[in-house]
Amino acid sequence: MTALDFETAVDDLPDDLPVPTDVDAHICTECGAEVFRTGTRGRWPSKCTQCKAKGAGRPATRASKSSPAQAKQAAAVLAQWNGYVAAGMMVLPKPWRMFDTASALAEANDAFAEAAASALATDAKLCRLILKGGGVSGRAGLIMAYGVLFASVAPVALHELAVNDAPIPAKMKELFG
Repeated sequence: MTALDFETAVDDLPDDLPVPTDVDAHICTECGAEVFRTGTRGRWPSKCTQCKAKGAGRPATRASKSSPAQAKQAAAVLAQWNGYVAAGMMVLPKPWRMFDTASALAEANDAFAEAAASALATDAKLCRLILKGGGVSGRAGLIMAYGVLFASVAPVALHELAVNDAPIPAKMKELFG
């Protein structure tokens, strides 16, 4: 095919076809400027670098909310630790033992758990932090649970030993008597 034949073939094209260009135009969806890509592979970006930099067309970020179940779990972890504190107050040695304070804390713990769950429902990061701490400190919680169990059983055991006339060390009588 000669150059003359090519010109004749182009002249025979219908007029409703788009005009061919040397470069496929990739335009920004926001401002209409030409879009360039940094690499040679992959899809073309839909926005130019200026529109991408200013964040045009992005929805405003919203605060992340935690799920109600996640908030209840985090509140339950906090309530469990409050229970450990109350139990610790009950088993302190005699001059520092605080039964009334521990009882008040135990009574208020259910209302605290409900209020904490509703407050934690608005903060997903805090919920995850509390739950992560609850998982990491699971061993410590188990040790504390056994401590609470021992502290609640020890006075009964000491009383039973005293009734049976068993020798009780003076230090144990002083702490739990």
